[in-house]
Amino acid sequence: MKLIIIIGNQGFSIGIEDVTPGRALSSKKELLVESRYEKCNDFIRQFQRGELQLSPGCTAEETLEVLIFFFFFSNIFLFSFINWVYSFPLSHIY
Repeated sequence: MKLIIIIGNQGFSIGIEDVTPGRALSSKKELLVESRYEKCNDFIRQFQRGELQLSPGCTAEETLEVLIFFFFFSNIFLFSFINWVYSFPLSHIY
């Protein structure tokens, strides 16, 4: 909250339309989330059956954690961020 006050005092403001994704981005994100859920479920099933290929130096639990983080959270964050930035009109960037 303090940061918002500081940057607001410098003349910087963020409107709700700047941080709310549009319909196109939301639907793309939903499709990505659904496909990534399925991939993560595959990893979990492999883990439960003892068929998960271990990452070097990792236990099965650590490997599962890394795979889920990589295939789900990091990919969705990166996809959303890139598409969100490219959805700005040029007037917001310059």
